[in-house]
Amino acid sequence: MTPQSTPPGPVIAALAAFVVLACRGPAQQDAQNGAVVAAADTLELVGPGTISTSANEFGVSVTADGAEIYFGRAVADGRMPVLRAIRAGERWEAPAEVPLLEDGVAIDPFVTADGTRLYFSSNAPLHPGDTTGDMNTWVAERTGNAWGAPRPLPEPLNSAGDEVFASLAADGTLYFGRSTPGEPRHFYRAAPREAGFAAPVRLEIDTGSARVGNPAVAPDGSFLVFWATTGEDGGGPPDLMIRCRTGAGWGAPWNPGPPVNSGQAEIAPHVSADGHWLYFTSERPGLAAPPLAGERPPGDIYRYPVSALRPGC
Repeated sequence: MTPQSTPPGPVIAALAAFVVLACRGPAQQDAQNGAVVAAADTLELVGPGTISTSANEFGVSVTADGAEIYFGRAVADGRMPVLRAIRAGERWEAPAEVPLLEDGVAIDPFVTADGTRLYFSSNAPLHPGDTTGDMNTWVAERTGNAWGAPRPLPEPLNSAGDEVFASLAADGTLYFGRSTPGEPRHFYRAAPREAGFAAPVRLEIDTGSARVGNPAVAPDGSFLVFWATTGEDGGGPPDLMIRCRTGAGWGAPWNPGPPVNSGQAEIAPHVSADGHWLYFTSERPGLAAPPLAGERPPGDIYRYPVSALRPGC
C-alpha cells in the first residue's frame, strides 16, 4: 500500500492521507464502460470509470485467468474496503466489497494464481482482548464463490512489528515487508512448507538513504518490484524499482523510468500470474479527484507490459 502502510485509530486518517493516489496514461480506453484496449508497449489505465474512478484506488491483484480483480478503494464513509470485480468480455463489471473483517482495515489484497486464497494486511485484533493495533498478514480461503473467515498467519510470520504487502511466487514462497519501531522497513521471504511456511528470512538489500515498501515478487521469482523514495536524501516521492535475483542474491536496483514512473508517487506493484503485466498505483493526474489543500492526491490503477520493461532478469 502506501510508503508507510501504517494502520488506524488516527491510522485510517494516516492511511487515507497517504493512500490518496492518482494517475493517467496514454492508453486508448473507454471511460464510459471500463473497456481496456490492449497495447503492446502502452501504459494502460485499468477499468476507467469502473476500477479506476474519481475515488482513491490503490493496491491490486488479478487472478491468473484475468477474470477477477481485487483492489482497495477509499470510500465516502472513511473506510478502505477490498473490492472485487469480474471481467465481462472487455469490460469490468461494477465492483463489490469483499467482506473480510469487522474490525480494523483490510488492505493490500493478493489473490493466489489458482484463486483459492486471498492474503491481505490488517490491524484487526489477533485474538479477543488484543489491543496492539499493529499490522499483520491475514489469509482467507475460498469456499465456492465466497471467502471464508480470515485467519492471521502464525508467528514468526507475524510479529510485534508491522507486516504488510504479502505476495507469493509460483513456487509458494511468501514475500512481505516488515517494520519495527525505530527500524527501517525490510523485506522478507518465507519458503513454503507442507503445513504453511518456514521461518521468514530477511532479504539482504542495501537501500541506502531511501525508504522502501510494497515488495511484489515476479511469479518465477526472478525479480522483485517495490517502491523506493528518490532524491539524494531519500526524501523525494517514491518510484517503482526493480531488483533481479542472481545466484549471489539480489542485483542493484533499477529504475524503469517513464512511463511507469512519473516524477510523482508510484506504489503498490503487482506482477500478473502469467508474468506479462505490471500493475501499480500512481499519483499523476488522472481520473481521481484533485487533492484537498495540504493532502496528497488520490490515485488510479495502471498496468504496463513486463516485456516493455526489459529488466533483463
